[in-house]
Amino acid sequence: MTTATPPAQAISLLGCSPGNVCIYRGDLYIFAYPIPGDIYYTYGFRRIYNKIGNYYVKNNQTGGASVKLCTDLNGAVCPTTIPAGGELYVNLTPINSINLVK
Repeated sequence: MTTATPPAQAISLLGCSPGNVCIYRGDLYIFAYPIPGDIYYTYGFRRIYNKIGNYYVKNNQTGGASVKLCTDLNGAVCPTTIPAGGELYVNLTPINSINLVK
């Protein structure tokens, strides 16, 4: 299981507003192109598609909410957790869904 370390508080960062989970293309230098390709802002699982290779995932949720990266389609088998305010550069090829949990 992989767990990212959170910073002290969530602030708007690289186009990712507080309360959101943002996924950025991994083949772009994130500080030169700070526009997320995907933004999620409600709790629950979401299937993700066509994410091959490395991506930067920013969990800018607040209040202790985490995002889980899951290998199944239903957000249940989740080997990686990113806590509120955390971020992770990760290979999303084996990831088929994400689960935003409170």
